[in-house]
Amino acid sequence: MSDNYIGVGGELHDSNVAVLDESGNIALAINEERLTRTKKEGRFPFSGIKVAKDNEAKVVIGANSIDEAVSQLTGQGFNIESYLDFLPRPKFYDEELDNIVSRIGHHESHAASAYYTSGLDESTVVTMDGGSLFEPWCTTIYEGKEGRLSLIKREPSCFTDYYFFSTALLGFTPNRHEGKLTGLAAHGEVNDELINFFEQKRKAKKSLASRIVTWKDFDKKELTPKLIVNQSEMRRYRQQFSHIPDEDIAATVQHYTEELVLDYIQKNIGNIPHKNICLAGGLFGNVRLNQRIKEMGFRNIFVHPAMGDEGLGLGAVLSYLGKNRQIVPKQLQNVFFGLGYSNDEIRTALESNSLDYSVMDNSAETIAELLAQGKVVARFDGRMNMDPEL
Repeated sequence: MSDNYIGVGGELHDSNVAVLDESGNIALAINEERLTRTKKEGRFPFSGIKVAKDNEAKVVIGANSIDEAVSQLTGQGFNIESYLDFLPRPKFYDEELDNIVSRIGHHESHAASAYYTSGLDESTVVTMDGGSLFEPWCTTIYEGKEGRLSLIKREPSCFTDYYFFSTALLGFTPNRHEGKLTGLAAHGEVNDELINFFEQKRKAKKSLASRIVTWKDFDKKELTPKLIVNQSEMRRYRQQFSHIPDEDIAATVQHYTEELVLDYIQKNIGNIPHKNICLAGGLFGNVRLNQRIKEMGFRNIFVHPAMGDEGLGLGAVLSYLGKNRQIVPKQLQNVFFGLGYSNDEIRTALESNSLDYSVMDNSAETIAELLAQGKVVARFDGRMNMDPEL
């Protein structure tokens, strides 16, 4: 059997595959959407597995088993009946993959992706996102030391709910367009009425996200699951907040999220000036939030570049190797672990599609001239990066 490990991640979106050796060196990390050209691809990563080209590799899944999922969800008082339709999804892995050696939980995979690529031997690791189908947690804290991760705290509080809701409120697609609000936030003012609304919903049993969306086509591995917004519910909210300018809604949710996260970190992590912190989970795609965390005074801060679910396959393998091969954190030197194509391959593709092309003697000079003329230039050079959002 090969000494390589294949990590597979993505439960409903951002399916991905990573290939590492037994020392934790990354040979490949690629999102399925790079290969299918479907944004936020959530179907089983058939194409990524094919690209990995190693039928003998050991496989690590970045998601709980069904038994562990049921145990954790029921243990936290979740109504397991509402999850029954989703629970067959873990079986997709068993049906398509051989040599599965482990399943690593969603947030543990996030934590490992950050810790083992940070180069920081001692670090607090915080993960925050919108949660997982197969575990009840949205927020966790780990401590990393001497190549080992230890769970300190985990809870179902989802600090992403307010961004998720506000994205839908402004007519964008939740779980995809939150970054548009981050940019818009700089142009608005914080609205107290909306802050009070968020505070009320934070105390409610049912989350904002679960009130406004459902998933469709999640029971077929050959289809991409679709996030469906309850438009009748959203029309009611849009009418309620129609007097608040869009930029103020964005500014308010950015401010509210920052304050929640900073307060949580302040209360749960002591001795900040002497601590390193590593971050992973989709919420930390928010650059302004990361800046505020850095300003808290941590000695070093590292945000895993594939902080969302696109990093789960990589993180799952790193977690497994940390437990079984005693690997230590290594500083990530670049993010270019996807596919690359030679000039001959590119020339063949162009000619087979009857496309005109020319070979440049000095590409930098030619590109500079085109830019000076106001032209738009797209350049492909080297391997793709591991996160399509970068």
